[in-house]
Amino acid sequence: MFDSLESVLIDIRNKVEIQGELLQIIVDSLSTRKAVARFLNKTPKTIGNMIKDGRFQLGREYFYNKDAKIEFIPKGIIEYKKQQKFKTVVKVKEAEKILHPVSSKFIGASNG
Repeated sequence: MFDSLESVLIDIRNKVEIQGELLQIIVDSLSTRKAVARFLNKTPKTIGNMIKDGRFQLGREYFYNKDAKIEFIPKGIIEYKKQQKFKTVVKVKEAEKILHPVSSKFIGASNG
């Protein structure tokens, strides 16, 4: 019984290690505008606008490298994406009552 449990735990550990390695590859590739845009499902131009309007903070989501070019901080980008999941608000428009013309004659109401 314990032998099968041990083999299951070893299998789980191996899969977690593989997932960790794959995650590291993804995180390492989040340093360019194009990669960040793809990760956040935005366009590279939108990423530039996010820098200009302050949605991305210097030192948190990006920095300037030694060549004075913008480089992104993978951990900051991932945190930004997590925060955005909780900030998404969908506004639902209240339904209007629309009466059939025949019905409105009976109750004396107008459409709208």
